[in-house]
Amino acid sequence: AETYRHESRLRLSSQLTPLPKGISVYSKVQRTDVQSEIQSIAMKALKEARAQKLPLVELEFPPLLGGAKAKSNFDDYTNIDVLDRNRDWAMEFCSSNDLASLGKDLWIIFPDDKELELTLENFPGKKFNQATLTTIDAAARKNGSGERAFQENFFSGKWFSSGLKKVTQPEAESEAEAGASEAPPDVLFVVQPGDGGPMEDWLNVELMSGQGESTLVVLNGQLDRLRDGYYPPLIFPKVAQCTDRFYRKFEPILYLKPLLDKGFSGWLYRVYPEPWQVIIQQKEDGETGTVVASLDERPSYNEAV
Repeated sequence: AETYRHESRLRLSSQLTPLPKGISVYSKVQRTDVQSEIQSIAMKALKEARAQKLPLVELEFPPLLGGAKAKSNFDDYTNIDVLDRNRDWAMEFCSSNDLASLGKDLWIIFPDDKELELTLENFPGKKFNQATLTTIDAAARKNGSGERAFQENFFSGKWFSSGLKKVTQPEAESEAEAGASEAPPDVLFVVQPGDGGPMEDWLNVELMSGQGESTLVVLNGQLDRLRDGYYPPLIFPKVAQCTDRFYRKFEPILYLKPLLDKGFSGWLYRVYPEPWQVIIQQKEDGETGTVVASLDERPSYNEAV
């Protein structure tokens, strides 16, 4: 711990992005827009990542922070709660005017047909019609292997603008596919792959990558589970191989993970291209907490604690 405290003195914490306000258990700020602040920080990081032409990036943070339906680590919640918040976060983030500056073509990719259906029901209107909405399986087949995806899984802005239509002949080229760009999308935004769903999702995400100068963004995919060996290689050899070949290459451009130990709480935090921050939050630390370490290399959870 002293090594990290000493190293932290080599940097000025004022030059680092502060924590979003209102996330401390000691916070006195009554906020309902914590996720809006996280979105602003994520947008800044994603723009920088795109400028540096990073092909594989991840956004990892507690999606249930803030808002009327906020949940903390001490509350009970289900994977449905997490799926709903990640879906809403993705749509709100990707409908931002700022995102248009990242490229002209965006795909938002959901875990399965049900999540796609719920998205269409909950986010009607022109504001949310600009991106192509699809599923992991469909995007992997269309963008990865070149096979034509089933059109009921593919919804583009052009199809939205002419009204949603029911497709009855899967063999025929749909208006959705006709509306989707033949060139690789500039940004592929994958929402919560694998976590709570089939592990094939993680394998399929790899099939989407390596397309020109596209940036593939994984939102709250729990990639640490893969990299930390949560799934034993002897039982899940394909997942282990995919992790070594693919997921270890991801750059965390926004990472916010709670740290808990013996009456202390804090965060492991990083905003690209800044270093990693280990932040302690005690009652006397205020809203932003105290940066006890800033590191070029990511510490493990145990090292951070």
